[in-house]
Amino acid sequence: MNPSFIKDKIQNELTPTQLKVTDLTGAGDHFEVVIQADCLKGLSRIQQHMKIMKLFDDELQSGELHLLTIKVIQ
Repeated sequence: MNPSFIKDKIQNELTPTQLKVTDLTGAGDHFEVVIQADCLKGLSRIQQHMKIMKLFDDELQSGELHLLTIKVIQ
């Protein structure tokens, strides 16, 4: 998996105002997401993370994606 796949999926679903996706290991299964999006405002940190992680249910289940670290900018 590459960062552009993650970025495209988040962009299409959440339309963030800022988004940066970084491959943490170079192996394509550990990523960091830094995001600012209106749809995340007013949600608790857990709700924000759940909303983003839900987009990748299939990839997490298959093992294609192992770790997604999320930082939400308010």
